[in-house]
Amino acid sequence: MSTAIRSSFGILGWTAALLFLIQMLFALVLNQLLYGFYFSEELLKRDNEELRDRFELESRTTNQAH
Repeated sequence: MSTAIRSSFGILGWTAALLFLIQMLFALVLNQLLYGFYFSEELLKRDNEELRDRFELESRTTNQAH
């Protein structure tokens, strides 16, 4: 019985390595697919305009309050 348990550690190591590689490959593919969505030029321009407008408005209201 101990021989069978000792022998199974080899396949356990290979299985863990294979699972790690599959997960890493899936993460890389998902990253590449979502990169274009999150960092598209149109979204970045829109977000920059919204942030600029929001902070300009807040700075104006803060200056008026003083």
